[in-house]
Amino acid sequence: MTKENSTLPQIALVTGANKGIGLAIARGLGERGYQVWVARAIPNEGSRRSTR
Repeated sequence: MTKENSTLPQIALVTGANKGIGLAIARGLGERGYQVWVARAIPNEGSRRSTR
C-alpha cells in the first residue's frame, strides 16, 4: 500500500455472516478495524419444488 492511499478505509463484505465461519470472520475483521458489511442468503420461496 502506498502512502497516498493509506488513509482509505478497510472495507470487507462477508457473505454467510449470520452464523458459523462467516460470523467469526466478520467479527474478527471488525476487531481489526475493518468496516464490515454482512450478507446472508434469503431462500427464494418460488424455487421450492411442489410435492403434489
